[in-house]
Amino acid sequence: NGIFTPLSGVGLMAVIGQIMHSFHQHGGCTVYLFLESEQQRAADQPLRWREWGVDDRMIFMTHASQDTEQAHRQLVKTGLAVAQQLQRSDVPVLLLMDSRLAQMAGMVDYLRAHTAHKSAAAITTLVYGNHTVGVLPPALDALDALLTFDYTRALHRLYPAIDPVRSTSTLLASQATTPSHQITAKNVRRLLQRYADLRPPMDQYKLDIDALWYIEDDPHLAQDIGRARRLDRFLTQSFYGAEPWVGLVGQLVELEDTIAGCQQILAGAYDATPEDAFYFIGTLAEAKS
Repeated sequence: NGIFTPLSGVGLMAVIGQIMHSFHQHGGCTVYLFLESEQQRAADQPLRWREWGVDDRMIFMTHASQDTEQAHRQLVKTGLAVAQQLQRSDVPVLLLMDSRLAQMAGMVDYLRAHTAHKSAAAITTLVYGNHTVGVLPPALDALDALLTFDYTRALHRLYPAIDPVRSTSTLLASQATTPSHQITAKNVRRLLQRYADLRPPMDQYKLDIDALWYIEDDPHLAQDIGRARRLDRFLTQSFYGAEPWVGLVGQLVELEDTIAGCQQILAGAYDATPEDAFYFIGTLAEAKS
């Protein structure tokens, strides 16, 4: 899995921190492999992650960025060995890795071959970096899931500012997800993509739906945009690690509740509910008309 963006200020570290928090809440641990540089010193890392409340179940492992490729490969092998030892103790492991390590020839295949779980505890690999999804380095194209960010969502304080259209997962085309999940995800992305095409001029010039009178071949335009805006806000979430900054209690919404909520919005059950009622709520039951 990979989480990538070249943008700053969109909440990359907050999302990674939330993923770690979810692992740790279920008794898991994070093995963090990174390359030390002037911008990322090893001594600063525990404090950096302490701000998100996840440092107490992290194992930090590093080499200098200018070290040899052989040293970098050994770092990955050692980190993987630590993760496997935790796995054998039935501890779920998040193997968090600098993308420069994952880009080494054959590394993604090596990790995939050695992290397949045979016990109740799994090793989940998460590669992070400043790449652009769609033009990733070839070595990273084979990752199962890709998360990226939308600067427009960040500008509108719709956090997490994950781009639901450009982010992808092979699980949505496999038997690991239900047909209902797959269909709902497809329909949500369709509406949000339509809205994303029309949003820039609407935002820039403060236009309402009447300004799109020239679109005559889509009788459902107003309805679709209204539902897309509600979905846009429903997909916000308050994070545990961000509580001190946003003043909202962190929430964890179950997958089934998220799917059901999206289905109801898509079906028009909440067309009469104000858009702001969906902002930073948990389940759809919290939306108030």
